[in-house]
Amino acid sequence: ALGRTLFNLGGAIDNEVWGQFGDFIGGIVGTLISYISVRLLVRNLREQMKSNQQQAESNSQNAKVFELQQFNEMYKLLFNQYQDTISNYRYGSDLTGQKAIAAIAKDIMLHGGTINGGTYQERESKALSIYDSFYVNYHDVAPVHFRIIYRIFQLIDEAEISDTQRRDVAKIMRSQLSEEELFLLRYNCKSPYGVKMRLYLNRYNLQKHLPVLSLL
Repeated sequence: ALGRTLFNLGGAIDNEVWGQFGDFIGGIVGTLISYISVRLLVRNLREQMKSNQQQAESNSQNAKVFELQQFNEMYKLLFNQYQDTISNYRYGSDLTGQKAIAAIAKDIMLHGGTINGGTYQERESKALSIYDSFYVNYHDVAPVHFRIIYRIFQLIDEAEISDTQRRDVAKIMRSQLSEEELFLLRYNCKSPYGVKMRLYLNRYNLQKHLPVLSLL
């Protein structure tokens, strides 16, 4: 055993043996390389899927931010138009804006004191007749006023925002409406002019702070 030759460098090369040895090594190395390649591919796919998911979440978040910005801009535009419309009310020679609306509502309530009738329907019909007179006398501003209020609450209702945000914005807008406006809005919704507004009047409880004694 001690005299045995480990490597015979002077002998002839056996191509068949070396071929089998090469196939053996190639099989092992090739399999290992294939395994490593598959693992790297799986890892890359997972990283790509994670990246795609993060990108999708980022795009979704950006879309929500963009929609909120659009909502804010539209709400701001409509609210500015609402304030401009309020300022266009006139009563007498010196009252404008909310003071004019308060005086107009007071006049309507005084006329309401003359209402009589045997049934609720009869009294309501006469109340709407009194309201129609106001609507005709202020045809240059009243229709615009109530259409803008309708558009504001339609915007709030259809906005892609959370229910909590929707309620908060609706409360903010409701707080801007004076008792006199709520009084006029009530009868506008009872008339043919405000049919579409009835949904938002009830959904957002706009009459919540309207005193019962303020009705015709």
